[in-house]
Amino acid sequence: MNTYAKSGIDLKLYNELIKKVKPIIEKTKGEEVISEVGSFSALFDFSSLSKKYDHPVLVSSTDGVGTKLLIAQEVNKHDTIGIDLVAMCVNDLLAQGATPLFFLDYFATGVLNKNVLLSVIQGIAEGCKESKIALVGGETAEMPGMYGNNHYDLAGFVVGVVDRKQILPNCSIMKAGDCVVGLESNGIHSNGFSLVRHIFKSLGINYNDISPWNNKSWGEILLKPTKIYVDSLLPIMPKVKGIAHITGGGLIDNIPRILSGNLFVDININSWKWPDIFLWLKEEGKIEKREMLKTFNCGIGIVLIVDPDNMKDVESHFQKRGEKIEIIGKLDEACQPPLDRVVFKMFPGFLNYSLAGKALEKKIWNLEIVNIRSFAKDKHSTVDDVPYGGGAGMVMRPDVIGNAVDNVLSAHKNTRFIYMTPSGTKFNQRIAKELTEIPHVTILCGRFEGVDQRVIDVYTPYELSIGDYILSGGEPAAMVVLDACIRLLPGVVNNFDSVAEESFSYSGGILEYPQYTRPEQWSRYKVPEVLLSGNHRKISDWRREQSYVRTKERRPELLNGDDK
Repeated sequence: MNTYAKSGIDLKLYNELIKKVKPIIEKTKGEEVISEVGSFSALFDFSSLSKKYDHPVLVSSTDGVGTKLLIAQEVNKHDTIGIDLVAMCVNDLLAQGATPLFFLDYFATGVLNKNVLLSVIQGIAEGCKESKIALVGGETAEMPGMYGNNHYDLAGFVVGVVDRKQILPNCSIMKAGDCVVGLESNGIHSNGFSLVRHIFKSLGINYNDISPWNNKSWGEILLKPTKIYVDSLLPIMPKVKGIAHITGGGLIDNIPRILSGNLFVDININSWKWPDIFLWLKEEGKIEKREMLKTFNCGIGIVLIVDPDNMKDVESHFQKRGEKIEIIGKLDEACQPPLDRVVFKMFPGFLNYSLAGKALEKKIWNLEIVNIRSFAKDKHSTVDDVPYGGGAGMVMRPDVIGNAVDNVLSAHKNTRFIYMTPSGTKFNQRIAKELTEIPHVTILCGRFEGVDQRVIDVYTPYELSIGDYILSGGEPAAMVVLDACIRLLPGVVNNFDSVAEESFSYSGGILEYPQYTRPEQWSRYKVPEVLLSGNHRKISDWRREQSYVRTKERRPELLNGDDK
């Protein structure tokens, strides 16, 4: 005689497990849960909560933890995967401005393993307690033949509530200049594990091996649970315009989900430190940086959009909690809805650690970065194409660049339009000084094989070169020009007289004289006696002579006026 047990379903074990699970679930319940464990469905009394909201809106979300499960199953560690499940669901709810209320889970396996199930449920309950929500029920499905030995799958479902007026994102009040704030992640969280597993398999690394930067096994590092942000975010919801949960798709795909209109984000790629696991994956997995940012959270688990006027309160809130946040960028606005809403700047590192950056903070000068991709017309934001007549490399399209340039010219009609190119006039100190006297300058940074010649023909830019060599793009060259010009502005260099005595500024544009400081004798060399004499006329004559000698030896063309 055939029985259900003979088909692989052990109802006796199932009923025993329900009894063991019941007290775990009960610890998460509040007075709003009025159903018992084992009921056909869960009952949640919403009446008292609804009084707290003018117009309550229920918010729901469902998710899983992907192939992170396979690592948990391989190392036989199941106590944190339930936390991941809750985190993935409740963090998505927070992105709508909602407060989570209750949670349900789905556990499916080929053959029930009592210890595994209890461990997973305990993790789910722990995640619910951390999120201050009730685990009101779930489904445990034993399906022989559907899953391999010791394999199981998980899914979660959460319901929350938000007042209609408080629903996020609030795109109507977002504006250019709003701060983009990053909250640190707890590691990889629960996305990108198919790529992680592929890398580990290709490198022949066992999850029980010890990582190179601490004494923890790879399994421990990879299974670190997804951070739950409920306690962190609920108190500051009124100060926030938008929340992005950085899951599959990374920063590149998730931030655009909370933007609309012509807004995009400028991200300073140097504004936060990537955790070791991401640096290791990038290096050992040979993953390009953009692919990393499109796959993993790279150390940023949540992104907030905050008005600059509210940043002090937001920073104070997280500081009191001992949590680290970083301003990783700002909102900007294009002339039309941009196809690429996340831009990773090349300039921020230069601006963070230079005199130019300090001068920017003091508003001695101002910088606006125009994302050329925002003016592309196709779904891939294409800005270049193959050259007519054949040849290697790509050429930047005139229609795309033309749209970008026209946008700038419409706002700044008297701008000096510059194009950085190896074939341009050689940049020097004289040109730098001339540019500082111009109110507005626009620098076009070419890439690949440069720009279509018709851009040059139509806009006739001032073509500049910083040297006889090729760079991968015009951005580094633009930084050189900017720095050379900005340091000539009053208020940038503390001792402005020192600028006039530098090479190329001193005595008709020749090289500067040699400089000496303490100690008077170092190694076997002494400071020239004339500099110790106190005779300013002799010192001036000596310096002029040394400048001439040095220039004649090293850059004679400067004496002949050939450096044009």
